Amino acid sequence: MKVSNRSGIPITKEDLQRPGGFWHWVWRHNVPVTIVEGVKKAGALLTAGYAAIAIPGVNAGYRTPTDEYGTAIDKPCLIPDLKHFATQGRPSVRG
Repeated sequence: MKVSNRSGIPITKEDLQRPGGFWHWVWRHNVPVTIVEGVKKAGALLTAGYAAIAIPGVNAGYRTPTDEYGTAIDKPCLIPDLKHFATQGRPSVRG
């Protein structure tokens, strides 16, 4: 697998058969993840050997809690799917 080769971390058949498969392996080994807008960009990066997560818009990766009137009541926070990968010590990918 290209992501495994680029990161230098082997991925086994057992890794792929676990619940979460590839993404569990990425999370477990702190493989750098690139977040992009759109599935075509994510697919291109995966093909090039980068772990990439697609979101449907530039503001889709976080939510700001609001009251019933739409007024912000707390600080913005990552959506759960991204927060799962925001782990201590995860290296970043910069383009």
